[in-house]
Amino acid sequence: MSEEHVIKWFADLNNRTGPGAANRTLEILKNMLNKAEVWGYRLENTNPCRSVRPNKRRQCERFLSAEELARLGAMLNGCAPATISRSAQAAWSSPCCG
Repeated sequence: MSEEHVIKWFADLNNRTGPGAANRTLEILKNMLNKAEVWGYRLENTNPCRSVRPNKRRQCERFLSAEELARLGAMLNGCAPATISRSAQAAWSSPCCG
């Protein structure tokens, strides 16, 4: 397996699965080949994944939907007060979350 093989595979994987799944799969392959080197199945420093650059990660911010917030509230209301931190209790009892 050469660096060229990995680059072609990674590009194809990107197109089929998307950047996040491709990055995760590349990381798994990289770790497998590193372990193969440690165990003596590959020569040291021959991992072809070393020079393949993963995709940039997108920064995303997500907020709970009204339904998710309601489910969270129901769950928190069912918890024993001692298991919920004071700051969480205060945040939940604020007017915006009622």
